[in-house]
Amino acid sequence: MKNHFLKIVFLTMLSINVASCSECQTTSDCPSGQICTSGSCTNNSFGSDGDADGDTDGDTDSDSDADSGLDNCTDDSQCDDSLWCNGAEKCIKRTCQPGKNPCEDLDNPATPCKDESFCDEKNDICDWTIAGEDKACSEAQFCFGGKTKVCKKGLCLPPSTYTDPCPQSTECLSQTCDELQDKCIATTINENDACYEDAPCNAGICQQGVCDKKTDPCKLQHSDNPCMSADCSPVASTETGKPFTCVDNLKANNSPCNSFGKCDGTDAYCYAVNNISTCIEGASRPCRNAPYDIHTAQTCIVTGADTQTCELISPSPEPIKVSSGLNELTILQDYFKTREYYSYGSPCAGLDYRGQEAVLQLPDSCNGKTVTLTVSGTATSNDVIILHVTDYQTPSTCQAQGTNSLTVAGWSANDEIILESAPGYPQNFDLTVTCP
Repeated sequence: MKNHFLKIVFLTMLSINVASCSECQTTSDCPSGQICTSGSCTNNSFGSDGDADGDTDGDTDSDSDADSGLDNCTDDSQCDDSLWCNGAEKCIKRTCQPGKNPCEDLDNPATPCKDESFCDEKNDICDWTIAGEDKACSEAQFCFGGKTKVCKKGLCLPPSTYTDPCPQSTECLSQTCDELQDKCIATTINENDACYEDAPCNAGICQQGVCDKKTDPCKLQHSDNPCMSADCSPVASTETGKPFTCVDNLKANNSPCNSFGKCDGTDAYCYAVNNISTCIEGASRPCRNAPYDIHTAQTCIVTGADTQTCELISPSPEPIKVSSGLNELTILQDYFKTREYYSYGSPCAGLDYRGQEAVLQLPDSCNGKTVTLTVSGTATSNDVIILHVTDYQTPSTCQAQGTNSLTVAGWSANDEIILESAPGYPQNFDLTVTCP
């Protein structure tokens, strides 16, 4: 390829003589025995390494320093001998210069667990020889119970076993060791937060570093409900995330209770629905309306240990008017209002109606027809008593009753239905009303 080029140049420019060799950039472009000088290959008048002293070290003195043996370099890569520990070679003034051991002037680490530094050619790093394993490398340390630190694989580390001179930290008090002052420092933490001290059922409050005012955390779980209590189990609760679980206890149904002083009456009793027991007011409670007035109702307010007062509340519940053509409706808890009656007239006399009431008035389209009412969607423990009355304000007008179902023949315009829930508030349920 080079000869073709020369022929083209010779034919094109006859005034130019053929040079002794091809144009070059480095000596490697020239034939053996020539060197590249000023872009031209010329005969080499020096030794085999291209310098005047005839040795093979690549410089012009007469020693045999180990260098790259290459002159006329153009960049550092031509001088690299692929060794790390003799440093990076440089091309300076077209001559390769040797590098310097990178670990030669490296200061020894400030630790008694390492000795002399050396160059690791295999891993291209500087390292140190390791001093004796397990030898002491510090003075006696207060925070390590008077023991010294020891050498472990070149590091000065705490002893594997020692006695901590400081008390153990608690939920309310943090204990830290200060080596500079040779003392333990106590710091209050979690002030006013709950604390348990490994006894979840004996909870307290962090007060100035002490778990104080300890008590059963479940003791007040149902403090306002005389029909329920709770025991503490030292098993973490997945529901609350606390380290204990409160297990509910329910009093037996019909157990006497009194949650609002004399406002409940002397015959108040406990009754459970869906694992919740409630103190149901007794028939002897004060502030009952007598006779019942749909426009007013009274509530009992405790004013002292043995005294109470009655206050009017308004409005009282009004009847639910069933729309014409609607034969099924959902009865909600909100429809049941303050309980007023415990006994009704014959044939309902003698029965115990403890729950709250809801009043229904049927459409005129049912007049003269046979009406059937059926309750569904309620648990057996939450039965609904259906009462047929001719005047919901006068309980003695009760005509018939049924549990969860009732059929009335010859419905009249003055007839009404009272739904009495079982003790406790009823759940939502469906009521089917048919009058074909």
